[in-house]
Amino acid sequence: MCIDTDVLDFSDQPARFRKNPPINEEDTKASIVEKSGIPHFIKAVHSIEDWFLEDKAGICRYLNIPPEKFPKINTNKSGAENLKHIFLLGNKIYAKGNKAEGFIKCLDVSMILENHIDEFKELIELIEEAILL
Repeated sequence: MCIDTDVLDFSDQPARFRKNPPINEEDTKASIVEKSGIPHFIKAVHSIEDWFLEDKAGICRYLNIPPEKFPKINTNKSGAENLKHIFLLGNKIYAKGNKAEGFIKCLDVSMILENHIDEFKELIELIEEAILL
């Protein structure tokens, strides 16, 4: 299960949308085990969009914009907010949670994985273990 850690920080959320905690990891893990699964969380700090922004070439390819048009990332904004702004340059709309199939195909997922190997280490070990069984 992948979790954006920005959802775990609910200080910016209106009170009526706050859950404490927003995702109960222990309950979720127990539910996965109950269904004969192997629980594992991959946490994207702060969000998966921050990881996407690491592949500027892939974003440019998807939006069909030249790399020199890629704007400077605003560190005061979230990854999703930055992507919204960048997508407008390619006459597209980025909305968190919407289908992003074509976009993901343009990204260098191997490079992103390599950049975040520590976050994926336990999952890779679980997969290797399962293959050996």
